[in-house]
Amino acid sequence: MQSNSTDPGAAALRAATVRDPLPNATQLTPTQVRQSLDSVIEWLAPALTPSQLAQVRAVNITIADMNPQRALGLTLASNLIVIDDDGTGLDWSLNGDPDSESGYDLEAVLAHELLHTLGAEHVDSENSLTSDILDPQESLDSLFLDLNWLN
Repeated sequence: MQSNSTDPGAAALRAATVRDPLPNATQLTPTQVRQSLDSVIEWLAPALTPSQLAQVRAVNITIADMNPQRALGLTLASNLIVIDDDGTGLDWSLNGDPDSESGYDLEAVLAHELLHTLGAEHVDSENSLTSDILDPQESLDSLFLDLNWLN
């Protein structure tokens, strides 16, 4: 599904599962987001030009409660990303170590949103990093990534 907006990230990455927050759901901290973001940038770096790499390194991230919107992440501008505070109540899986029981992979959400900052649009394809819905069991390593559009 492509956004009608001129900002390709204007449509949120939606969670496939939303529920009332778990009592022990991880409330994301700026440090956790920064560590995961650094890992994702390192993962993407070989495919990016120096200009694109500088662009993703300059991204600002804020954490907010987006459960009512069923959103995991949202790119508001080419340099501003909002990440849900608790993985829409299902919790976050941090540092590329997905929990088989529950939790959304923070690195997959960050990679998805970073691709929006570079101009990626949502696609109607399951198991794609640029799909508009993410399942809790999907991790950055399990999602299809086509970067041919970058150059």
